[in-house]
Amino acid sequence: LAKKHCHFGNTLIAGGLRDKGLERALKTGDLKHFLHTIAGEAIEQWRLPAVQLRPDDVAAVTQAWSPGLHPLSAVKELADYPTNGLFALG
Repeated sequence: LAKKHCHFGNTLIAGGLRDKGLERALKTGDLKHFLHTIAGEAIEQWRLPAVQLRPDDVAAVTQAWSPGLHPLSAVKELADYPTNGLFALG
């Protein structure tokens, strides 16, 4: 389900859903740019932007990404657009 509805990046590390660019961004502090890139790519593919995080990564990514994070378990509900009311205005 995650691979169908989510974009994790174009350079995934073998055997997982973690992108090499995320590793590099965490080391260089360029997380905001990396996350914006993943989001833009995801939009172009009509998918949800996603990153596979380790527990130690959560604080840094939360600080760099103001829209916030959702657990992967929420993908089914988020992908059920428009019936999920994600963009309901009131």
